[in-house]
Amino acid sequence: MTFSDPRSHSERLLKSLRLLKFFDIIHLEILSFVYQWYRKLSSACFANYFNPVSSIHSYNTRQSQIDNLFVKSVHTTQYGIRSLSYTGTKLWNSLSIDVKKIKPFSSFRQHIKNSVIDGYNTIIDS
Repeated sequence: MTFSDPRSHSERLLKSLRLLKFFDIIHLEILSFVYQWYRKLSSACFANYFNPVSSIHSYNTRQSQIDNLFVKSVHTTQYGIRSLSYTGTKLWNSLSIDVKKIKPFSSFRQHIKNSVIDGYNTIIDS
């Protein structure tokens, strides 16, 4: 496909082909789910899946002003840290306010994908 050396580093190839790594695809899908939930585009059964920080307090906080989600405490790694609600909250809170405000959904996904791919290292084989 690229006719590159079989020993070439994968990040360089992925960047040139504009493809994501497996875990980056998973993170993109999780962020897409949270985006749809936040914009009320997801199914009604997920209505209480996340909690905005603004719904926790009756007063404004820095976290509520930047549209962050409340991070629930977890007690296990198997069912806590690896859960969709915890991972989605952490990924969403790591985004800047400008990215969270991007509309439409397709532009949001494209922005996330491009920023991840642009972050891949371009390693030059010697």
